[in-house]
Amino acid sequence: MSIVIDHVVYGDEYPTQVIRVGIENTPCTRPVRIAAVAFSDAGEFVTTFYLTEGFGHIDIWDIRSQSGKGSSSSPQVITVPCAQAKVEVSKADPSSSPEINLDISKYGSQVALCTEEETKGGISFRVFKWNPASPVDHDLSQPWPLQSTTTICDNGYYNMFSYHTSDPLNSKEEDERFCICDGLSFTVYNTVGKWTQIYRISMQQNLSFLAADQALDSLQGRYFAWLNTNGVISVWDFETGKLVSHILTGDDSASNPELSLDGSMLAVTISGTIQFYDTFTGIKLGVFREGLSEESDIDYVLGQDHFLTYNLQESTVSKPCKHNVRSVVNVRNMSIVKNYDIHEDYYSQYLQAGKSMLFTYTEVYVANHGSCSAAS
Repeated sequence: MSIVIDHVVYGDEYPTQVIRVGIENTPCTRPVRIAAVAFSDAGEFVTTFYLTEGFGHIDIWDIRSQSGKGSSSSPQVITVPCAQAKVEVSKADPSSSPEINLDISKYGSQVALCTEEETKGGISFRVFKWNPASPVDHDLSQPWPLQSTTTICDNGYYNMFSYHTSDPLNSKEEDERFCICDGLSFTVYNTVGKWTQIYRISMQQNLSFLAADQALDSLQGRYFAWLNTNGVISVWDFETGKLVSHILTGDDSASNPELSLDGSMLAVTISGTIQFYDTFTGIKLGVFREGLSEESDIDYVLGQDHFLTYNLQESTVSKPCKHNVRSVVNVRNMSIVKNYDIHEDYYSQYLQAGKSMLFTYTEVYVANHGSCSAAS
């Protein structure tokens, strides 16, 4: 028995929908291994990528039309993507493939794909486009074709990239940007036509994939954070590429900077705590430490007025699987509003402002027992 990813599960707090990938290309006794999954910023589309012999398969799933059709006790299983493409991959081995980077634009009209390195089975950077219809007009019985398009980034191999809009609540499709972070620099492009470079920021002399990864993770609205040495965090304006402020934490253990949607607050993990700062003045606003451990990584998601954090709990007789106690905490007074007991393999993130803040999407690893049953 092996552990594979062959389902994508999503819902609010508890999964209500299950996307079953690769039904048309693989028999039920051999679930595919999903190499990459990405969700659009607007929470309306999911894209998945998996390999079969000699080919890579890109699927886009329209989850606008599936909202409210399932329940946590009886999740709806979705098996037909709304759009798809197949690309040739040199000597692709489905059981052992290079690291895949994948992302989808906010409105679901573009998918970017490449591998991190030019290795056996590697895929150079490419973008695929289509024109999503409204959920009412969309025929879900047949996938629409994704068309490969040319951009100035083609044929490269990039470690980290992301689609992003600096004003997610009021932006139009042409306002969306694409950013590439290679550990040394942060480059932003427009996403119209063949793309053009808007700006490039040289961040540091020493290569840091960790800082690059955390910079992209910190992107929520107009600003992003770059973690420098000696616990110094620089905050940048994504729209202009200009430096906004420096946050001086004074601690080398500082990690995982996050910004609120409006950019007014920055959070960072330091020595078993989550500390909060005013983004523009650098003034410390508060510290949260209840239930956190210095011995384990602190994973959290920052919303506007609350944040969500969790610690891994060991198995017990009543709960044989490891699980996470996830706490929703009020930023103003650092009080726990509610606790949730969720399996460790579920991944959580916030929706944009004005929507639910809890467990927007979840991704689960399932045991490959050679069956077609939905993930539990």
